[in-house]
Amino acid sequence: MLLIGPPGSGKTHYVLECLEAAVREARAPHVKLIVPTASMARHLLHTLVRRGLVVPGDLVQTIGDFVRGLIPDLREPTPAANSWLLGRAVQAANRGEFSALREAPGFLRYIERTLREFQAAGCDGSTLERLTTTRYQAACAAVFVEYEKLLERHGYAHPAGRLTRAADEVRRRGLGDPREIYLDGFFHFSHRERRLVSALIELADRVVITAWPDLDFGFRGMPERHLQKVFRPQVQPVVVQAASPEREVEEVARRIIEEKRPFEQVGVILRTPEIYGPIIRRVFERFHIPFHLRMPEPLDRDATIRFLCSLFRCIAKGFPAEETLMALKSPLCRVGLDPEMDAFEFRARESLRDDGLGFLRARAQDY
Repeated sequence: MLLIGPPGSGKTHYVLECLEAAVREARAPHVKLIVPTASMARHLLHTLVRRGLVVPGDLVQTIGDFVRGLIPDLREPTPAANSWLLGRAVQAANRGEFSALREAPGFLRYIERTLREFQAAGCDGSTLERLTTTRYQAACAAVFVEYEKLLERHGYAHPAGRLTRAADEVRRRGLGDPREIYLDGFFHFSHRERRLVSALIELADRVVITAWPDLDFGFRGMPERHLQKVFRPQVQPVVVQAASPEREVEEVARRIIEEKRPFEQVGVILRTPEIYGPIIRRVFERFHIPFHLRMPEPLDRDATIRFLCSLFRCIAKGFPAEETLMALKSPLCRVGLDPEMDAFEFRARESLRDDGLGFLRARAQDY
């Protein structure tokens, strides 16, 4: 059944009522709710627990976790393994178009993001090869083909491949315990996700998919139930102009106080944290508003992460003298505090041709 209705019309409420009934009737092992994100899964599980239910942890799952349960033996590569596989795929493809980019920072990340886009669209390497029209597209397709070969050789499968295999396994072996499937929170299904959901529709006793009125998931012939009434109050945005960022934050603080909500129910999203963060601190403290300011920084700004990355680069490059010295002299490295470090540094610098001890001696003569 397609449960169709605008936001706030009770689609998720309907699904939770069905899940609650299943738990109270001891049918939980035969029921599954599939959602797009882990945060939504946690939220809905907590909602059921707050109703006084003892809820199985796998009652609500992301589609990724659900697929892993269907084909537990088919592994997905870890981020580190995936990066290694991509690097090997670029080498195996040996395309001149990428020769100047292989060592560029972020190159593999860009390739990975591109391949994930193709995978999400249901495209594999051989299909992409037939669609290419430029030599750079052909180079990308060649990397994709090599990447898929390496995945299979090492016993891995990418997310799109896992979806295809899961759909085939469902049709071949059946669903097992789950007989009642709910899918909530999806705005679209990729080609391969639709293939899996179609298999679920064929084999499950009942499948309910929630959808907005203007969404078309492409599942023809499913019965539809339309919800018209909206129960959740619609948010009315208010635009306020202020003479300065300080006045803008003061207006936010005034509205928070006048709203008389518990402070933990209020959140403020900052447009530019580097400008508004200090102002938030100053103004909220003046208004006696308790707050927790989250201003995440990129991980590579952390000293420990920079130190570890420098070690990994040294390992990957075969411990070049200059970079290895810089890594070992980090304040976080205990080796750099060893009394023998100076002797090691001099021996290492003697091996450098252009900027080692010879360079330093030549410069010293000027003084």
